Amino acid sequence: MKKLPVRVTLTLCETNTVFLLEIPSATAVRDTDEGNRVEADNEAYEYLTVGKGRNRKMLHAEVQTKPIIVKTRTTDYQRNKTKAGSSYCSVWEMFDTYKDRQDSEEESDDSSAESEIGEAIGHKLNEISSLDSFRLSTEEKQLHKLMKNSRFLEAVCVIERLLASNCFHEEQKIFRCLTVPDDFREKIEYNYRLKHLWTFANEYTKGKSVNSLDWNPKNKDLLAVGYGKFYFADQVTGLVLIWSIKNPVQPERQYNFTPPVTAVSFSKENPMLLAVGFYDGTVIVLNIASREKMIIGENVTPFEPCWSLCWNYGQTQGEEEVVCATFDDGKICAYSIQKKLEPFQLMRVAKADGKLKGYKATKKCTNLVIPVTRSV
Repeated sequence: MKKLPVRVTLTLCETNTVFLLEIPSATAVRDTDEGNRVEADNEAYEYLTVGKGRNRKMLHAEVQTKPIIVKTRTTDYQRNKTKAGSSYCSVWEMFDTYKDRQDSEEESDDSSAESEIGEAIGHKLNEISSLDSFRLSTEEKQLHKLMKNSRFLEAVCVIERLLASNCFHEEQKIFRCLTVPDDFREKIEYNYRLKHLWTFANEYTKGKSVNSLDWNPKNKDLLAVGYGKFYFADQVTGLVLIWSIKNPVQPERQYNFTPPVTAVSFSKENPMLLAVGFYDGTVIVLNIASREKMIIGENVTPFEPCWSLCWNYGQTQGEEEVVCATFDDGKICAYSIQKKLEPFQLMRVAKADGKLKGYKATKKCTNLVIPVTRSV
């Protein structure tokens, strides 16, 4: 058995202090450094709020402070209350419901087609006095309704392309450089000559002159042609046709205008956008993705005739692609699509005047005030 020790040593030490609750004092002892600072602050506060310091002059000035947007109570979204429910529907009820809806849609389509035909007939009553010629049969009404269907027009376009490929198959291969000669042929001949492939023309282009044309930068098969007048006294309307090598006989798109067309240009960034300039100075941007005349923007500011158009990235307009146009009075303007073709004048070209002796060339004009006139 182990004996107990005669002497036991105990060491006493202080533990860490644990604060369960601490309320700091809000007062200071007078006649101390901290008390003197508190008294000075209290006197300054009383001077600015109650004393003479409250009548100080104030000046309102602008500062570069960012506005802080605070959400109000009206912007809070209240959660919609939902409730679970169930119902039973038989197959016969669903069949009857869809059948009634289909019948009602067919009746509405027939009534709309008849109303459109009636409007067209009423418009022609002023020209022809005979009423028997306006009595259309059911087949004729169905034909008018079918011609207004977009899916039918797309199908007709595909059929026309197939028929045109039978007549212009070899010419289309030459245009696309698909007639590659054999590298191992025995007889090699180089015959450089002009060969007529086809002519883009139909009954709508008769009597109109081609004033401008432009190939699509992305799809090389598409060609935009603007038709107008050749002589100043000609009284013709404007026409824009979108031709394709897949169908050289009929155009893919046709847009009619009142003023003659003077210039057309495709966008390099958005190849579906086509800028069109007119003889009265109007500049518009068309979206050729639609068969209907979809105008993205139009400039109605009166100018002289617009002679040329191009798409460019102007430094003054940022990174956006703008339409640049030149006019008969020497103005060169830029148009932004985002600003609804609002004109921005870039410069004005002056008329060159004078000649150098012994040199058959025009001398550079130093007077920039003289405008370009078409009477010279």
